Amino acid sequence: MDASAARGLPGVIDVLQLGEGGIGNLTYNIDEVANRVNGLTSSVVVVADTYYHAQSALNQIPKTWDAGAGGGSTNKTIQDHALAILHNPAHEAHLPVQDEGDAAGGIAGASTVVESTYTTPFLEHACMEPMNCTVSVTADRVDAWGGFQNPPSAIGVIADELGVEQETVYTHTTFLGDGFGLRTRNHDVREAAAIAKVIGKPVKLLWSREETTSQGKYRPYATYYFKAGLDSSGKLLGYENRIFSQSIFFHQIPQFMRDGLDSVALEGMDARMAYAMPNKKVTWGMDNTHIPVQWWRSVGMSQNPFALESYIDELAHAAGADPLQFRLGLLPEDSEFRHPLEEVAQKAGWDSNLPKGQGMGIAASEGFGSIIATIAKVTVSRRGQLTIDSVDVAVDCGHVVNPDTVEAQIQSCIVSGLSNCLLNEMTIADGAMVEKNFDTYHQLKMSQMPQVNTHLALSGGEKWGGIGEPATGPILGALPNAIFAATGVRIRSLPIRNHNLSWS
Repeated sequence: MDASAARGLPGVIDVLQLGEGGIGNLTYNIDEVANRVNGLTSSVVVVADTYYHAQSALNQIPKTWDAGAGGGSTNKTIQDHALAILHNPAHEAHLPVQDEGDAAGGIAGASTVVESTYTTPFLEHACMEPMNCTVSVTADRVDAWGGFQNPPSAIGVIADELGVEQETVYTHTTFLGDGFGLRTRNHDVREAAAIAKVIGKPVKLLWSREETTSQGKYRPYATYYFKAGLDSSGKLLGYENRIFSQSIFFHQIPQFMRDGLDSVALEGMDARMAYAMPNKKVTWGMDNTHIPVQWWRSVGMSQNPFALESYIDELAHAAGADPLQFRLGLLPEDSEFRHPLEEVAQKAGWDSNLPKGQGMGIAASEGFGSIIATIAKVTVSRRGQLTIDSVDVAVDCGHVVNPDTVEAQIQSCIVSGLSNCLLNEMTIADGAMVEKNFDTYHQLKMSQMPQVNTHLALSGGEKWGGIGEPATGPILGALPNAIFAATGVRIRSLPIRNHNLSWS
């Protein structure tokens, strides 16, 4: 870069470089693994008296970027690589998760075999408030203002960056303009502290919307392979599932991995699966690309229910069974999933025999100690125009203090889940993210939002579940299942906008 092009512009105080060859270490503690994988990147920083002056000067600096280790890659090359390994059961990347009975033998003896592959893309968090933080460094204390999703971590990051004691760092937490997991690691806080130390006066760091979108920490992609066998009466005889995906734990907290497995990547797919599968084999493989990844609202449940609940629906149809009754048949008698599934079916008026062009889909999952069962009802015109008529959600979080809070969070989760399912996809060209703003990374509009009906199906007892995230997942299965019921079109890759839904 040529910083001289900006130094004399109105309001400019200084031009700095973060990262390699510049200020700030940008690597600390548990992020060291991520930096070894992804490679450190440099940031160009303009400090000015107003945001307008800073952004204008930044735009005028001649600068070129090295594509780095990920140069030349695209979302297609990443996915093709993953699918090649996913479909090779002998590949050493596959680690055992569960192996009960004889899955291969059960499938071999089946009269009907159902084999499917599902994929989900990288996602950006799409927080309404871009990344930002204000830091003031003085001789005896440091103050930081921001919408911290993890204030204790912010204190630790600042102390580590500046080489001061944590007791001298004070955070002032403002309202959070959305976090969804993106603001837990405090990368912007570290940058603001490094800059404020050099400038010697309070500094407000603000990423533009384009920087926030294209330089984020993303929800990982994932690929899924399923194979199962049914006998002539529709009974499940054997089940195999292979998953190949990028690991958040490996990048963020590798010490939490056990036997090489990432438990959040396997949420709902391993021993925690609700359904009792005879002759079951599950494996997982890790593929860490150069794309940095981070927790996204509901984490593994932001993608796993799409694959699992869609595939369970496939099995139900192959068995000639009602999708609700097929699920209930796979549940142990004492399963906590029964009541939410039966409750949502009763409240939504479950009907698996609607006229062509109309459909209801059902799905369920558990997250943060809460069980969520969801039914989506849709209408699809002959031209493929999708209308989501209603979404019914039954929630068992044990107990409720304020039902209005539960309803608000369920509605919020459905907005996130529908945007994820219908619209969201981060695409990659030459190793970099293509989408920059909401004109290309779309979110659900108010006019597209269906009626959401929340129903409490509380089990009570000692159970206290979370409510801010778990309803994000089941809608990812319920909506594609409803579309299949209406059209006969099976969605096996997200987002849905990439598919033709027309029927005849």
